[in-house]
Amino acid sequence: MNLYRLPEGYEKVIDGFEAVLNSWLNGGTDMDEFRKTCSAFGIYEQKQQGTFMQRIRLAGGIIDSALLGSLMRLADEYAGGFLHITTRQNVQLHGVAPENLGKLQRRLANLSLLTKTAGGNCVRNVLIDPLSGVSDDDVFDVSPYGLELSNRLPEYPVFAALPRKFKIALSSSQEDRALCSIADLGLIAVKRRGRRGFAVYTGGGLGAKSMTGGRLMDFIPASDILIASLAFSELFAEYGQGVPRSQARLRFLIERMGRDEFYKILKGKLKRLSRDKSLKIKPKALGCARETRGGDFRDSEWTEQFVSAQRQAGRYTVKLPLFFGQIYADTAAQVISFCKKYPKTEIRFTQTQNILLRDVGTAALDDAKELAFAVSSLAGANGFLSDIKTCVGADFCRLSAASSSGLLKGIIDAAAADEELSSVGDVRIGISGCVNGCGHTALADLGFGGKAGRDESGERADWFRIFIGGSLKGIGVEIGELPALNIPAFTVDVLKKYKASGAVSFADFLADGGRSAAEALLKEYL
Repeated sequence: MNLYRLPEGYEKVIDGFEAVLNSWLNGGTDMDEFRKTCSAFGIYEQKQQGTFMQRIRLAGGIIDSALLGSLMRLADEYAGGFLHITTRQNVQLHGVAPENLGKLQRRLANLSLLTKTAGGNCVRNVLIDPLSGVSDDDVFDVSPYGLELSNRLPEYPVFAALPRKFKIALSSSQEDRALCSIADLGLIAVKRRGRRGFAVYTGGGLGAKSMTGGRLMDFIPASDILIASLAFSELFAEYGQGVPRSQARLRFLIERMGRDEFYKILKGKLKRLSRDKSLKIKPKALGCARETRGGDFRDSEWTEQFVSAQRQAGRYTVKLPLFFGQIYADTAAQVISFCKKYPKTEIRFTQTQNILLRDVGTAALDDAKELAFAVSSLAGANGFLSDIKTCVGADFCRLSAASSSGLLKGIIDAAAADEELSSVGDVRIGISGCVNGCGHTALADLGFGGKAGRDESGERADWFRIFIGGSLKGIGVEIGELPALNIPAFTVDVLKKYKASGAVSFADFLADGGRSAAEALLKEYL
Protein backbone atom coordinates (compact mmCIF):
# COMPACT_ATOMS: atom_id res chain seq x y z
CA MET A 1 0.00 0.00 0.00
CA ASN A 2 1.53 3.36 -1.07
CA LEU A 3 0.34 5.53 1.80
CA TYR A 4 2.83 8.34 1.67
CA ARG A 5 4.67 10.34 -0.96
CA LEU A 6 7.32 13.02 -0.91
CA PRO A 7 7.28 16.37 -2.72
CA GLU A 8 9.18 16.69 -5.96
CA GLY A 9 12.84 17.54 -5.44
CA TYR A 10 12.98 16.29 -1.84
CA GLU A 11 16.43 14.82 -2.53
CA LYS A 12 17.78 18.38 -2.76
CA VAL A 13 16.21 19.19 0.60
CA ILE A 14 18.16 16.30 2.12
CA ASP A 15 21.31 17.47 0.31
CA GLY A 16 20.92 20.82 2.03
CA PHE A 17 20.52 19.17 5.42
CA GLU A 18 23.60 17.01 4.89
CA ALA A 19 25.65 20.05 3.91
CA VAL A 20 24.80 21.73 7.23
CA LEU A 21 25.34 18.47 9.12
CA ASN A 22 28.79 17.92 7.61
CA SER A 23 29.76 21.53 8.25
CA TRP A 24 28.77 21.14 11.90
CA LEU A 25 30.60 17.81 12.24
CA ASN A 26 33.74 19.46 10.84
CA GLY A 27 33.48 22.56 13.02
CA GLY A 28 32.30 24.98 10.35
CA THR A 29 28.80 25.54 11.78
CA ASP A 30 28.08 26.29 15.43
CA MET A 31 25.64 24.30 17.53
CA ASP A 32 22.95 26.99 17.64
CA GLU A 33 22.77 27.17 13.86
CA PHE A 34 22.77 23.39 13.59
CA ARG A 35 19.87 23.15 16.07
CA LYS A 36 17.77 25.47 13.89
CA THR A 37 18.31 23.22 10.89
CA CYS A 38 17.71 20.05 12.90
CA SER A 39 14.42 21.10 14.46
CA ALA A 40 12.78 21.63 11.06
CA PHE A 41 13.65 18.00 10.25
CA GLY A 42 12.17 16.69 13.50
CA ILE A 43 15.63 16.19 14.99
CA TYR A 44 16.29 17.19 18.60
CA GLU A 45 19.15 16.71 21.04
CA GLN A 46 18.52 14.24 23.80
CA LYS A 47 19.58 14.32 27.43
CA GLN A 48 22.13 11.65 26.62
CA GLN A 49 25.06 13.69 25.33
CA GLY A 50 25.93 13.09 21.70
CA THR A 51 22.60 11.49 20.77
CA PHE A 52 19.58 12.77 18.88
CA MET A 53 15.89 11.98 18.49
CA GLN A 54 14.41 11.67 15.01
CA ARG A 55 10.67 12.27 14.61
CA ILE A 56 8.89 10.83 11.56
CA ARG A 57 5.54 12.00 10.20
CA LEU A 58 2.82 9.35 9.96
CA ALA A 59 -0.51 11.01 9.18
CA GLY A 60 -3.10 9.70 11.62
CA GLY A 61 -0.69 6.97 12.69
CA ILE A 62 -1.63 5.07 9.53
CA ILE A 63 0.93 2.37 8.78
CA ASP A 64 1.04 -1.10 7.25
CA SER A 65 3.00 -4.15 8.32
CA ALA A 66 5.69 -3.74 5.65
CA LEU A 67 6.39 -0.15 6.69
CA LEU A 68 6.42 -1.15 10.36
CA GLY A 69 9.04 -3.77 9.57
CA SER A 70 11.16 -1.26 7.67
CA LEU A 71 11.04 1.24 10.53
CA MET A 72 12.03 -1.41 13.04
CA ARG A 73 15.06 -2.26 10.93
CA LEU A 74 16.08 1.40 10.94
CA ALA A 75 15.54 1.56 14.71
CA ASP A 76 17.80 -1.45 15.13
CA GLU A 77 20.47 -0.11 12.77
CA TYR A 78 20.57 3.57 13.72
CA ALA A 79 18.74 4.08 17.02
CA GLY A 80 17.90 2.37 20.30
CA GLY A 81 16.10 -0.62 18.81
CA PHE A 82 12.57 0.64 19.45
CA LEU A 83 9.93 3.01 18.09
CA HIS A 84 8.17 5.49 20.35
CA ILE A 85 4.57 6.39 19.46
CA THR A 86 3.76 9.99 20.38
CA THR A 87 0.48 11.64 21.37
CA ARG A 88 0.36 13.03 17.81
CA GLN A 89 0.27 9.55 16.24
CA ASN A 90 3.72 9.79 14.71
CA VAL A 91 6.87 7.91 15.77
CA GLN A 92 10.28 8.81 17.12
CA LEU A 93 13.64 7.09 16.97
CA HIS A 94 15.87 7.68 19.98
CA GLY A 95 19.61 7.43 20.45
CA VAL A 96 20.69 8.36 16.91
CA ALA A 97 24.39 9.23 16.57
CA PRO A 98 24.98 12.57 14.80
CA GLU A 99 27.08 11.00 12.03
CA ASN A 100 24.09 8.84 11.10
CA LEU A 101 21.53 11.62 10.80
CA GLY A 102 22.10 12.19 7.08
CA LYS A 103 22.00 8.50 6.23
CA LEU A 104 18.80 8.16 8.20
CA GLN A 105 17.14 10.99 6.22
CA ARG A 106 17.87 9.17 2.97
CA ARG A 107 16.73 5.80 4.24
CA LEU A 108 13.46 7.32 5.42
CA ALA A 109 13.02 9.13 2.11
CA ASN A 110 13.41 5.78 0.35
CA LEU A 111 10.31 4.74 2.31
CA SER A 112 8.52 7.95 1.20
CA LEU A 113 8.50 9.15 4.81
CA LEU A 114 8.81 12.85 5.48
CA THR A 115 10.95 14.32 8.26
CA LYS A 116 11.01 17.92 7.03
CA THR A 117 8.29 19.72 9.07
CA ALA A 118 8.28 16.97 11.70
CA GLY A 119 9.44 19.68 14.10
CA GLY A 120 10.20 23.38 14.28
CA ASN A 121 7.96 26.24 13.18
CA CYS A 122 5.97 24.13 10.74
CA VAL A 123 2.64 22.43 10.18
CA ARG A 124 3.09 19.29 12.24
CA ASN A 125 1.79 15.75 11.82
CA VAL A 126 -1.88 15.62 10.80
CA LEU A 127 -4.05 13.92 13.42
CA ILE A 128 -6.85 11.63 12.22
CA ASP A 129 -9.57 9.96 14.25
CA PRO A 130 -8.24 6.39 14.70
CA LEU A 131 -11.77 4.93 14.50
CA SER A 132 -12.77 6.85 11.40
CA GLY A 133 -14.23 4.47 8.85
CA VAL A 134 -15.20 1.80 11.37
CA SER A 135 -17.15 3.63 14.08
CA ASP A 136 -20.94 3.64 14.25
CA ASP A 137 -21.01 7.40 14.75
CA ASP A 138 -19.01 8.25 11.60
CA VAL A 139 -20.41 11.05 9.50
CA PHE A 140 -18.00 9.80 6.85
CA ASP A 141 -14.48 8.36 6.79
CA VAL A 142 -12.08 11.30 7.14
CA SER A 143 -8.92 9.16 6.89
CA PRO A 144 -8.43 9.51 3.10
CA TYR A 145 -8.87 13.28 3.37
CA GLY A 146 -6.35 13.62 6.19
CA LEU A 147 -3.84 11.38 4.46
CA GLU A 148 -4.07 13.26 1.17
CA LEU A 149 -3.88 16.60 2.96
CA SER A 150 -0.71 15.47 4.70
CA ASN A 151 0.80 14.41 1.38
CA ARG A 152 -0.06 17.76 -0.22
CA LEU A 153 1.24 20.05 2.55
CA PRO A 154 4.96 19.76 1.66
CA GLU A 155 4.25 21.22 -1.79
CA TYR A 156 3.81 24.70 -0.26
CA PRO A 157 6.72 26.56 1.41
CA VAL A 158 4.47 28.55 3.76
CA PHE A 159 3.80 25.44 5.83
CA ALA A 160 7.51 25.21 6.72
CA ALA A 161 8.04 28.89 7.55
CA LEU A 162 5.55 29.84 10.26
CA PRO A 163 6.00 31.91 13.44
CA ARG A 164 5.51 28.75 15.53
CA LYS A 165 4.18 25.22 15.16
CA PHE A 166 0.71 24.72 13.69
CA LYS A 167 -1.44 21.65 14.30
CA ILE A 168 -4.24 20.16 12.18
CA ALA A 169 -6.71 17.46 13.25
CA LEU A 170 -9.62 15.65 11.56
CA SER A 171 -12.44 13.89 13.44
CA SER A 172 -15.17 11.78 11.88
CA SER A 173 -17.88 12.68 14.41
CA GLN A 174 -18.81 15.04 17.21
CA GLU A 175 -17.03 12.71 19.63
CA ASP A 176 -13.91 14.50 18.37
CA ARG A 177 -11.52 11.61 18.89
CA ALA A 178 -8.77 13.57 17.09
CA LEU A 179 -9.10 16.47 19.57
CA CYS A 180 -10.00 19.14 17.04
CA SER A 181 -11.01 21.39 19.93
CA ILE A 182 -7.36 21.92 20.87
CA ALA A 183 -6.03 22.24 17.31
CA ASP A 184 -4.97 25.34 15.42
CA LEU A 185 -7.15 24.00 12.60
CA GLY A 186 -9.69 21.40 13.69
CA LEU A 187 -11.94 19.76 11.10
CA ILE A 188 -14.98 17.79 12.30
CA ALA A 189 -16.97 15.88 9.68
CA VAL A 190 -20.46 17.16 8.85
CA LYS A 191 -22.88 16.77 5.97
CA ARG A 192 -25.00 19.48 4.41
CA ARG A 193 -27.77 18.34 2.08
CA GLY A 194 -25.87 15.10 1.55
CA ARG A 195 -22.61 16.87 0.72
CA ARG A 196 -19.48 15.98 2.66
CA GLY A 197 -17.78 18.76 4.53
CA PHE A 198 -16.19 19.92 7.77
CA ALA A 199 -17.02 22.27 10.59
CA VAL A 200 -13.94 24.37 11.29
CA TYR A 201 -12.56 24.86 14.79
CA THR A 202 -9.62 27.03 15.86
CA GLY A 203 -7.96 28.73 18.80
CA GLY A 204 -7.08 25.70 20.90
CA GLY A 205 -3.70 24.48 22.08
CA LEU A 206 -1.72 23.04 24.97
CA GLY A 207 1.31 24.39 26.77
CA ALA A 208 2.12 27.02 29.36
CA LYS A 209 -1.26 28.65 28.72
CA SER A 210 -3.54 25.89 27.51
CA MET A 211 -6.97 26.63 26.10
CA THR A 212 -9.73 24.94 24.16
CA GLY A 213 -10.85 26.46 20.89
CA GLY A 214 -14.25 26.96 19.35
CA ARG A 215 -16.19 26.61 16.11
CA LEU A 216 -15.32 29.29 13.55
CA MET A 217 -17.22 28.00 10.49
CA ASP A 218 -20.15 25.62 10.23
CA PHE A 219 -19.25 24.14 6.85
CA ILE A 220 -16.54 23.98 4.24
CA PRO A 221 -16.59 21.38 1.43
CA ALA A 222 -14.45 18.37 2.23
CA SER A 223 -12.37 19.01 -0.89
CA ASP A 224 -11.40 22.48 0.44
CA ILE A 225 -9.32 21.46 3.45
CA LEU A 226 -6.01 22.27 1.72
CA ILE A 227 -7.45 25.68 0.83
CA ALA A 228 -8.40 26.20 4.48
CA SER A 229 -4.96 25.04 5.64
CA LEU A 230 -3.26 27.50 3.29
CA ALA A 231 -5.54 30.37 4.32
CA PHE A 232 -4.89 29.79 8.01
CA SER A 233 -1.15 29.41 7.49
CA GLU A 234 -0.84 32.49 5.27
CA LEU A 235 -2.69 34.56 7.85
CA PHE A 236 -0.55 33.13 10.65
CA ALA A 237 2.68 33.79 8.74
CA GLU A 238 1.64 37.33 7.84
CA TYR A 239 0.32 38.54 11.19
CA GLY A 240 2.00 36.27 13.74
CA GLN A 241 5.58 37.52 13.50
CA GLY A 242 7.45 39.89 15.80
CA VAL A 243 6.22 38.65 19.17
CA PRO A 244 7.99 36.66 21.92
CA ARG A 245 8.16 32.94 21.24
CA SER A 246 5.81 32.23 24.14
CA GLN A 247 3.14 34.38 22.45
CA ALA A 248 3.66 33.18 18.87
CA ARG A 249 1.02 30.45 18.71
CA LEU A 250 -2.10 30.99 16.61
CA ARG A 251 -4.42 31.07 19.63
CA PHE A 252 -2.60 34.13 20.98
CA LEU A 253 -2.75 35.82 17.58
CA ILE A 254 -6.53 35.36 17.59
CA GLU A 255 -6.67 36.93 21.06
CA ARG A 256 -4.62 39.93 19.90
CA MET A 257 -6.56 40.46 16.67
CA GLY A 258 -9.98 39.62 17.98
CA ARG A 259 -11.99 36.75 16.58
CA ASP A 260 -14.08 38.92 14.25
CA GLU A 261 -11.08 40.59 12.62
CA PHE A 262 -9.30 37.24 12.30
CA TYR A 263 -12.33 35.75 10.55
CA LYS A 264 -12.69 38.78 8.26
CA ILE A 265 -9.11 38.44 6.99
CA LEU A 266 -9.43 34.66 6.77
CA LYS A 267 -12.55 34.89 4.57
CA GLY A 268 -10.67 37.08 2.11
CA LYS A 269 -7.89 34.54 1.83
CA LEU A 270 -10.35 31.66 1.46
CA LYS A 271 -12.15 33.48 -1.35
CA ARG A 272 -8.91 34.11 -3.25
CA LEU A 273 -7.52 30.59 -2.80
CA SER A 274 -10.83 28.96 -3.75
CA ARG A 275 -10.38 30.14 -7.33
CA ASP A 276 -7.43 27.75 -7.73
CA LYS A 277 -8.91 24.37 -8.66
CA SER A 278 -5.53 22.66 -8.23
CA LEU A 279 -5.90 23.11 -4.47
CA LYS A 280 -8.91 20.80 -4.29
CA ILE A 281 -8.27 17.61 -2.31
CA LYS A 282 -9.02 14.41 -4.23
CA PRO A 283 -8.60 11.56 -1.76
CA LYS A 284 -8.10 7.93 -2.65
CA ALA A 285 -10.29 5.53 -0.69
CA LEU A 286 -8.38 3.42 1.81
CA GLY A 287 -11.15 0.85 2.00
CA CYS A 288 -12.24 -1.44 4.79
CA ALA A 289 -12.58 -5.18 4.89
CA ARG A 290 -15.98 -6.45 3.85
CA GLU A 291 -18.58 -7.56 6.32
CA THR A 292 -18.36 -11.19 7.28
CA ARG A 293 -20.69 -13.70 8.79
CA GLY A 294 -19.87 -15.17 12.13
CA GLY A 295 -21.06 -15.28 15.71
CA ASP A 296 -20.30 -12.58 18.25
CA PHE A 297 -17.07 -12.97 20.16
CA ARG A 298 -17.37 -13.00 23.94
CA ASP A 299 -14.40 -13.16 26.27
CA SER A 300 -15.32 -11.33 29.48
CA GLU A 301 -13.11 -8.46 30.60
CA TRP A 302 -10.60 -8.51 27.73
CA THR A 303 -13.33 -8.10 25.13
CA GLU A 304 -15.05 -5.34 27.07
CA GLN A 305 -11.90 -3.28 27.51
CA PHE A 306 -9.83 -3.96 24.40
CA VAL A 307 -12.22 -4.99 21.60
CA SER A 308 -14.88 -2.88 19.90
CA ALA A 309 -17.31 -3.98 17.23
CA GLN A 310 -17.06 -2.09 13.94
CA ARG A 311 -19.98 -0.90 11.88
CA GLN A 312 -18.91 -3.57 9.36
CA ALA A 313 -20.66 -6.71 10.60
CA GLY A 314 -18.30 -9.42 11.79
CA ARG A 315 -15.33 -7.02 12.03
CA TYR A 316 -13.65 -5.72 15.17
CA THR A 317 -11.02 -3.23 16.27
CA VAL A 318 -8.54 -4.57 18.81
CA LYS A 319 -6.33 -2.42 21.02
CA LEU A 320 -2.82 -3.70 21.70
CA PRO A 321 -1.76 -1.83 24.84
CA LEU A 322 1.83 -0.62 25.05
CA PHE A 323 3.81 0.63 28.01
CA PHE A 324 5.12 4.16 27.41
CA GLY A 325 4.25 3.93 23.72
CA GLN A 326 7.30 1.76 23.00
CA ILE A 327 7.40 -0.83 20.21
CA TYR A 328 10.32 -3.24 20.41
CA ALA A 329 11.48 -5.74 17.81
CA ASP A 330 9.64 -8.74 19.28
CA THR A 331 6.36 -6.83 19.46
CA ALA A 332 6.69 -5.59 15.89
CA ALA A 333 7.56 -9.08 14.65
CA GLN A 334 4.46 -10.58 16.26
CA VAL A 335 2.20 -7.82 14.90
CA ILE A 336 3.65 -8.31 11.42
CA SER A 337 3.14 -12.07 11.68
CA PHE A 338 -0.51 -11.55 12.66
CA CYS A 339 -1.04 -9.21 9.70
CA LYS A 340 0.50 -11.73 7.33
CA LYS A 341 -1.87 -14.40 8.61
CA TYR A 342 -4.82 -11.98 8.41
CA PRO A 343 -3.93 -9.65 5.52
CA LYS A 344 -7.12 -7.56 5.77
CA THR A 345 -5.85 -6.16 9.08
CA GLU A 346 -5.17 -2.42 9.22
CA ILE A 347 -2.75 -0.86 11.72
CA ARG A 348 -3.20 2.54 13.35
CA PHE A 349 -1.12 4.23 16.05
CA THR A 350 -3.28 6.16 18.51
CA GLN A 351 -2.99 9.37 20.50
CA THR A 352 -3.03 7.18 23.60
CA GLN A 353 0.21 5.62 22.27
CA ASN A 354 -1.17 2.18 21.57
CA ILE A 355 -1.65 0.04 18.45
CA LEU A 356 -5.08 -0.53 16.95
CA LEU A 357 -5.68 -3.55 14.73
CA ARG A 358 -8.72 -2.80 12.58
CA ASP A 359 -10.88 -5.07 10.42
CA VAL A 360 -10.16 -8.13 12.53
CA GLY A 361 -12.64 -10.93 11.79
CA THR A 362 -14.39 -12.97 14.46
CA ALA A 363 -12.30 -16.03 13.63
CA ALA A 364 -9.10 -14.05 14.26
CA LEU A 365 -10.01 -12.73 17.71
CA ASP A 366 -8.57 -15.67 19.62
CA ASP A 367 -5.23 -15.06 17.89
CA ALA A 368 -5.58 -11.32 18.54
CA LYS A 369 -6.03 -11.98 22.24
CA GLU A 370 -3.01 -14.26 22.28
CA LEU A 371 -1.01 -11.55 20.53
CA ALA A 372 -2.13 -8.89 23.01
CA PHE A 373 -1.09 -10.91 26.05
CA ALA A 374 2.19 -11.89 24.38
CA VAL A 375 3.28 -8.30 23.76
CA SER A 376 2.01 -6.54 26.89
CA SER A 377 1.26 -7.23 30.54
CA LEU A 378 -1.25 -4.36 30.29
CA ALA A 379 -3.54 -6.62 28.26
CA GLY A 380 -4.63 -8.15 31.55
CA ALA A 381 -4.97 -4.87 33.41
CA ASN A 382 -7.72 -2.29 33.64
CA GLY A 383 -8.13 -0.70 30.20
CA PHE A 384 -7.66 2.92 31.33
CA LEU A 385 -4.12 2.17 32.51
CA SER A 386 -2.94 1.58 28.94
CA ASP A 387 -4.52 4.85 27.79
CA ILE A 388 -2.47 7.09 30.07
CA LYS A 389 -0.88 9.68 27.79
CA THR A 390 2.79 10.21 28.55
CA CYS A 391 5.55 12.33 27.00
CA VAL A 392 9.08 10.89 26.83
CA GLY A 393 10.04 13.03 29.83
CA ALA A 394 13.46 13.09 31.41
CA ASP A 395 14.35 9.72 29.87
CA PHE A 396 15.17 11.53 26.62
CA CYS A 397 13.93 15.14 26.46
CA ARG A 398 16.30 18.00 27.34
CA LEU A 399 13.35 20.22 28.29
CA SER A 400 11.85 17.77 30.75
CA ALA A 401 12.17 18.40 34.48
CA ALA A 402 10.83 15.03 35.68
CA SER A 403 10.57 11.38 34.67
CA SER A 404 7.25 10.66 32.98
CA SER A 405 7.97 6.96 32.58
CA GLY A 406 8.82 6.57 36.27
CA LEU A 407 5.53 8.11 37.34
CA LEU A 408 3.65 6.09 34.72
CA LYS A 409 5.07 2.83 36.06
CA GLY A 410 4.30 3.87 39.63
CA ILE A 411 0.65 4.63 38.85
CA ILE A 412 0.18 1.44 36.80
CA ASP A 413 1.74 -0.77 39.48
CA ALA A 414 -0.25 0.83 42.30
CA ALA A 415 -3.60 0.79 40.49
CA ALA A 416 -3.18 -2.73 39.07
CA ALA A 417 -2.37 -4.09 42.52
CA ASP A 418 -5.56 -2.72 44.06
CA GLU A 419 -8.52 -5.03 43.41
CA GLU A 420 -11.00 -2.30 44.28
CA LEU A 421 -10.04 -0.49 41.08
CA SER A 422 -10.50 -3.43 38.72
CA SER A 423 -13.89 -2.14 37.58
CA VAL A 424 -12.94 1.53 37.29
CA GLY A 425 -13.00 2.69 33.69
CA ASP A 426 -13.02 5.76 31.48
CA VAL A 427 -10.60 7.76 33.62
CA ARG A 428 -8.23 9.86 31.55
CA ILE A 429 -4.74 10.46 32.97
CA GLY A 430 -2.01 12.57 31.38
CA ILE A 431 1.64 12.89 32.38
CA SER A 432 4.07 15.51 31.09
CA GLY A 433 7.64 16.06 32.21
CA CYS A 434 7.41 19.85 31.90
CA VAL A 435 4.95 22.69 31.28
CA ASN A 436 4.64 22.01 27.54
CA GLY A 437 1.87 19.48 28.09
CA CYS A 438 2.84 16.87 25.47
CA GLY A 439 1.08 14.29 27.65
CA HIS A 440 -2.16 16.32 27.43
CA THR A 441 -1.98 17.15 31.13
CA ALA A 442 -4.51 19.98 30.94
CA LEU A 443 -7.11 17.79 29.16
CA ALA A 444 -7.01 14.92 31.64
CA ASP A 445 -9.33 13.97 34.47
CA LEU A 446 -6.10 13.72 36.45
CA GLY A 447 -3.08 15.47 34.98
CA PHE A 448 0.49 15.61 36.23
CA GLY A 449 2.98 18.23 34.97
CA GLY A 450 6.63 17.76 35.92
CA LYS A 451 8.86 20.23 37.75
CA ALA A 452 12.13 20.10 39.65
CA GLY A 453 11.86 19.92 43.43
CA ARG A 454 13.61 18.76 46.58
CA ASP A 455 13.10 15.84 48.92
CA GLU A 456 13.12 16.10 52.70
CA SER A 457 16.91 15.93 52.81
CA GLY A 458 17.27 18.74 50.29
CA GLU A 459 18.32 16.51 47.40
CA ARG A 460 16.87 17.08 43.94
CA ALA A 461 13.66 15.12 43.35
CA ASP A 462 10.90 14.91 40.77
CA TRP A 463 7.72 16.80 41.62
CA PHE A 464 4.52 17.19 39.62
CA ARG A 465 1.88 19.90 39.49
CA ILE A 466 -1.57 18.30 39.74
CA PHE A 467 -4.51 19.20 37.50
CA ILE A 468 -8.05 17.87 37.67
CA GLY A 469 -11.19 18.12 35.56
CA GLY A 470 -9.71 18.75 32.11
CA SER A 471 -11.66 17.92 28.95
CA LEU A 472 -12.39 19.22 25.48
CA LYS A 473 -14.95 21.47 27.13
CA GLY A 474 -12.43 23.16 29.39
CA ILE A 475 -8.88 23.09 30.69
CA GLY A 476 -8.13 21.34 33.98
CA VAL A 477 -7.63 23.25 37.22
CA GLU A 478 -4.34 23.11 39.11
CA ILE A 479 -4.91 22.11 42.73
CA GLY A 480 -1.35 21.81 44.02
CA GLU A 481 1.77 19.71 43.68
CA LEU A 482 3.30 16.56 45.12
CA PRO A 483 6.60 14.69 44.98
CA ALA A 484 6.50 11.93 42.38
CA LEU A 485 6.94 9.23 45.03
CA ASN A 486 3.61 10.15 46.63
CA ILE A 487 1.50 10.43 43.48
CA PRO A 488 0.72 6.72 42.81
CA ALA A 489 -0.87 6.30 46.25
CA PHE A 490 -2.65 9.65 45.91
CA THR A 491 -4.03 8.57 42.52
CA VAL A 492 -5.28 5.25 43.88
CA ASP A 493 -7.06 6.99 46.77
CA VAL A 494 -8.72 9.51 44.43
CA LEU A 495 -9.91 6.70 42.16
CA LYS A 496 -11.27 4.77 45.14
CA LYS A 497 -13.29 7.78 46.20
CA TYR A 498 -14.56 8.10 42.63
CA LYS A 499 -15.67 4.47 42.60
CA ALA A 500 -17.29 4.74 46.03
CA SER A 501 -19.22 7.85 44.96
CA GLY A 502 -21.23 5.92 42.37
CA ALA A 503 -20.82 8.81 39.92
CA VAL A 504 -21.45 8.03 36.26
CA SER A 505 -18.29 9.86 35.16
CA PHE A 506 -15.21 11.40 36.73
CA ALA A 507 -16.52 14.84 35.75
CA ASP A 508 -19.74 14.18 37.71
CA PHE A 509 -17.65 12.99 40.66
CA LEU A 510 -15.63 16.22 40.68
CA ALA A 511 -18.76 18.35 40.40
CA ASP A 512 -20.39 16.57 43.36
CA GLY A 513 -17.69 17.01 45.99
CA GLY A 514 -14.90 15.11 44.27
CA ARG A 515 -12.70 18.14 43.80
CA SER A 516 -12.79 18.95 47.52
CA ALA A 517 -12.03 15.32 48.31
CA ALA A 518 -9.03 15.34 45.95
CA GLU A 519 -7.73 18.57 47.44
CA ALA A 520 -8.04 17.14 50.95
CA LEU A 521 -6.14 14.00 49.92
CA LEU A 522 -3.41 16.10 48.36
CA LYS A 523 -2.78 17.84 51.66
CA GLU A 524 -2.46 14.45 53.37
CA TYR A 525 0.24 13.37 50.93
CA LEU A 526 2.35 16.55 51.12
